[in-house]
Amino acid sequence: MAAAEKAASTPDASAEGEPKKGSKLKLILVILVALLFMVGGGGAVGVFLLGMKLPFMKQPPAEEQVDEAQKIDPKEAERREQEKRDAEKAKQKAAATRSLFVPVPPIVVNLADRDVRRYARIVLMVEVVLPESEAAVRENMPKVIDAFQIYVRSLTAESFGSVASILQVRRELLIRLNRIDPRVDARAVLFQDLVIQ
Repeated sequence: MAAAEKAASTPDASAEGEPKKGSKLKLILVILVALLFMVGGGGAVGVFLLGMKLPFMKQPPAEEQVDEAQKIDPKEAERREQEKRDAEKAKQKAAATRSLFVPVPPIVVNLADRDVRRYARIVLMVEVVLPESEAAVRENMPKVIDAFQIYVRSLTAESFGSVASILQVRRELLIRLNRIDPRVDARAVLFQDLVIQ
């Protein structure tokens, strides 16, 4: 009977022992998984929130960055440079507190009237903001006079008959003036004297 009791107690003992070993194994696995999540989550938080750099997150070498900069289209680079120059010019204009005036020698021309021979005597003043523009207008004065004379010769006496038409003439003269030299950045062309005969 003792052998039967031993045999009977052994299967029960083994049945009770196995669940204890299995539950300990499961508990260890759960703890290991939880630790892995904590370590991994903490590392991720450290990397993304604190800005830590890991070996696989290194910046490319300077040569590679230069190569990427050189891959920019030359037209795009030229456009960016032009935008920088325009912005600098706008800053200089905004900083200027007073206008500079450049006198233009009197212009006497035949007008384009068909029936009657008419002459126009015009005295103009060019308004600029930047000293560089003033110097450019003075340097190119022969071109300025030529551009103004050619345009005024194409006009008739009626072109000076109303305020609106005179303002249109001023706008056209300003456009021609600003095309003479890239350094010329005139604000206005002002009439000082206008005589039609």
